Order: sequence, then structure tokens, then C-alpha cells
Amino acid sequence: VYKVGDVIHDFEITDIDGKTHKLSDMLKEKDMVMLNFWYRDCSNCALEFPYINTVYADYKDSIEILAINDYPSDTADTVRAYPEFLGEDVQMPLFKVGNGENDLTLSRFESEGYPTSVVIDRYGVICLIEIVSLDSEKKFTNLFERLTAENYEQKLCPNGVDDIIVKAKPSEQMPSKEDIDAAVNQNGVTVTYRPEEN
Repeated sequence: VYKVGDVIHDFEITDIDGKTHKLSDMLKEKDMVMLNFWYRDCSNCALEFPYINTVYADYKDSIEILAINDYPSDTADTVRAYPEFLGEDVQMPLFKVGNGENDLTLSRFESEGYPTSVVIDRYGVICLIEIVSLDSEKKFTNLFERLTAENYEQKLCPNGVDDIIVKAKPSEQMPSKEDIDAAVNQNGVTVTYRPEEN
């Protein structure tokens, strides 16, 4: 059973087209690998796939994504028919999709929730296990940007993707001494504010 901070053992995943993908081979060419565990009837999985698809198109030279459907009742045929099941003009994800005929299952990550994303960095270390649908392109962009950076520094994210999201610094300016004096000196009380002293 794996947790954040563990080095993951090499594994192979067979996709729905019968092609085999080995972790060690993927990490020779890519900066990170993301496993996304999902199943056909999962509405939250369907919500996040378009965000992953869009951002993956920008980062596909640096990352690999394996969408693994390990749900017992879903078969390779079920997975192939996924766009028809949704009843919309939906395309299969641009990234690789595997069905449950692999040894690497969601239970190996102490999770029963779908979707679950497992991010493996260039050193083979699990740096993130996210057991929730990520609801924006920005979250995937921030995640992929950080893990593919030339000056990448390993960061474990035990609290999920929010540990890695770049937060904007406030752009507020310090009020002038006069503005502070005017705000503080009301109702006949006079306070002298000396920022230069403290």
C-alpha cells in the first residue's frame, strides 16, 4: 500500500488498445506520470476529464497520464464505449486509458474514492494523492507546471493539490501616515503613528 512520499515500484499498465506502458520507460522521457483512477458511472470523473484533456494537450511532451478504470463491472468494451454512454459529443481522452486488467489498482493507494489522481515525480516518488475531482484547468496547470519545471524541487503534498497551487500575493499598498492618522484619530482621541520608529 502506497502513501505520499513513497517510491513506487516499477509497474506496467496495458491500455484499451493493448499497448503496454512501463513506469520506468515513461520516466526516461517524461518529467512526471499521473495515474487517474475512474469508472464509467462516476459523474465527478466525467467533470474532470475535460480539464485534464485541455491541460494535457499543452504538457504532453513533458508528462504522461494513465486513466485507469479498475472498477469491477467495467470492461475494456465499456471503457471504449464511454463517449456513447455520456450521450454527448465526447471524445476519449487524449491520454492513455487502461481498464482493470492490471495489478495496479486504486486499493494500493488506500483509497476507495473516485476519481483519485496519483502523481509520480521524475524520481519515482509519489508526491500527491488527490481523492477528489479537480474542478478547474488552473489546478492541473499549476500542478504540471511545478512538476515539469527545469529547477524542479521535490515537494510532497500530503494535503492534496492545494499544497502546490501558486497563490497570488496581495497587491495592496501600505496607506500613508496621514491616512492612518485620519483613520485612527477619531472621536477626540489622538494617537501618533510613527512607522519609521517601528
